[in-house]
Amino acid sequence: MVGYRHRTGRLSSFLWALGVLACLDPQASSATSDAAEPVMELPPALTTSNVPAIRQAVADRAAQFAKTRQAALAGYAADGERLYIGTSFASTPQLHIIDRPLGARRQLTFFDEPIASPTPSPTDPDLIAFLGDVGGSEAYGLSLFDAASGTTRPVSTAGRRANWPTWSPDGERLFWAEASPGGKTALMAAAVDRLDEVQQVAEYQGTWFPVAWSPTNDEVLLYHFVALDDSELHLLDLTSRVLTKVNPDLDRVGYGRAVYAPDGEHLYIAMNAEDDFLRLHRYHIPSGARTLLTGDVDWDVELVAASPDGKSYAAVFNEAGASRLQIYDASTDKVLRSPDLPLGVIRNILYAPKGDRLAFTFEGATSPGDVWEWRLKGRGRRLTRWTESEVGGLDSAAFTSPRLIEYPTFDEQENGEPRMISALVYPAASEEPSPVIISIHGGPPGQSRPTFNPSVQYWGEALGATVILPNVRGSTGYGERFQLLDNGRLREDSVRDIGALLDWIDAQPELDSSRVVVTGTSYGGYMTLASLAAYGSRLSAGVDVVGISNFVTFLEGTAPYRRATRRPEYGDERDPEMRAFLNAISPLTNAHRICQPLFVAQGENDRRVPAAEARQIIAAVEANGGEPWSVFAANEGHGFRRSENAAALNAMVVTFFDRAFSGDLPTACNVDE
Repeated sequence: MVGYRHRTGRLSSFLWALGVLACLDPQASSATSDAAEPVMELPPALTTSNVPAIRQAVADRAAQFAKTRQAALAGYAADGERLYIGTSFASTPQLHIIDRPLGARRQLTFFDEPIASPTPSPTDPDLIAFLGDVGGSEAYGLSLFDAASGTTRPVSTAGRRANWPTWSPDGERLFWAEASPGGKTALMAAAVDRLDEVQQVAEYQGTWFPVAWSPTNDEVLLYHFVALDDSELHLLDLTSRVLTKVNPDLDRVGYGRAVYAPDGEHLYIAMNAEDDFLRLHRYHIPSGARTLLTGDVDWDVELVAASPDGKSYAAVFNEAGASRLQIYDASTDKVLRSPDLPLGVIRNILYAPKGDRLAFTFEGATSPGDVWEWRLKGRGRRLTRWTESEVGGLDSAAFTSPRLIEYPTFDEQENGEPRMISALVYPAASEEPSPVIISIHGGPPGQSRPTFNPSVQYWGEALGATVILPNVRGSTGYGERFQLLDNGRLREDSVRDIGALLDWIDAQPELDSSRVVVTGTSYGGYMTLASLAAYGSRLSAGVDVVGISNFVTFLEGTAPYRRATRRPEYGDERDPEMRAFLNAISPLTNAHRICQPLFVAQGENDRRVPAAEARQIIAAVEANGGEPWSVFAANEGHGFRRSENAAALNAMVVTFFDRAFSGDLPTACNVDE
């Protein structure tokens, strides 16, 4: 058993998408409504089935948690003195600017839809490129916003999904990627003063995107994603259009973040060549020579930055889910003084234009995301807080910190030792054996980490539940071998990791193994459905949010730009044998074994996991005699991002959990079969 080192402090990072936050009035004996009590009015975009009237008190508490704010670093303004941040003061996240630490946040954009990837110009303090969404569909369009005039101009091709906006160092041009027909990626460019003259620079098969523009202004670093353990970096000469592969001597590499050094001749690259972890290397472009920089750290490097003055570089390590920021002297590669941060996760790191400061977003386990700045040199305080995000009037002192545990699963490692699965455990305050909520992350190459999770905090407070966030095989952060243990025909092994977790729960006297529910989003939704089918007699209920119900129909229905990157993970549904296997293991095929109560939530505009995945599992469970709850959102995609929708969903979910724990929900069949 392992544990996090407990440290004090309240820091955190902004999430563009509000998660599934559940809330319940702690004074209420039941989450369902009495006839005399006011009930929640659904937002107009939501449609439900079998969901009972929800008490207004529950809805009010849910809304309080949904209004918890987080701030995310977007970048320095070109003057280096101000910071652009993303945060939400209404229904959706928008762009703000701050002139000084803890200064007033001045809102710049006021769109009905959320914005994503705000990218400030390196030379003009008023220009910001950003991606705009439509109804949660993630059919992003690239636009250029002028803060001085408040005007916005569309840049990308209408009808194509744009991504990865990147500025030239002189601030005169924008470079970005667009998904084009036939599973191709078009790489586009436009001069800022001639936005109506967009140029297609190149087009390649598969998923490509720009990583960085060379300091010399004549070259762009491109990332070609094939699979998690198979990707490529290329240098595109913008004059000759010649493409040059980075590390041409390596056949199969997994790449993480990569940036140019300010001399234009070197790259800092996180890569796992002939290794299990993403380690930081310095790559010399003219010769192809590479130098290993972090060989002494057996954790993934997940973020990289290089100072514009060439004097330092920074790396963020993922240590069992928690972030550690390390800054190095670029001439000696020795560690410089770096901030000692509490338990949490760093989301982004950016150097100031002069290279004397490093800004980042930090999210603690008990506090929302905020923007901080570390001064590398000069007088004054080393660590400065720029934002202080509100927690909706909640008592942050009552928030619970997780402990990190490991439990043995069903198989062994290569060395014969038991394979261990890590999990974050948020303990209940009750002295009595508590009910348990198992919350499984999406991905599958994702990771449950010690971040601010309002739903987890309130589940513990209001439901008296212990919440467990497992990192089953396939999760990132534990090496490439572990990450590949669920690929293809190994898919059900990750479900067996949940069975092993149920065994661990059985052995804990402080946990009530007769009251365990499971929930998850996206791939976690699949895991929820599969766990209900495999371990129904040991579970009380499940909540599936935008989850996969059949791998074949999912692969055929997901957006074309995603399909080729999903097949290495799940298997190629075009192969008859693999198709038969994927059908056999899918929850839809095994819906006759889903006997316990089920709640399904889905966005109608989901391009990743189409709404048909939700509808077909609901129909199958109903045919099995079940009465599944469901909610569909007409203005959402892959998750519920609008605060009013998130709050309503929160209230429904916690009502469902409350009734499941009390045994007040009907089952569909004999769960002991």
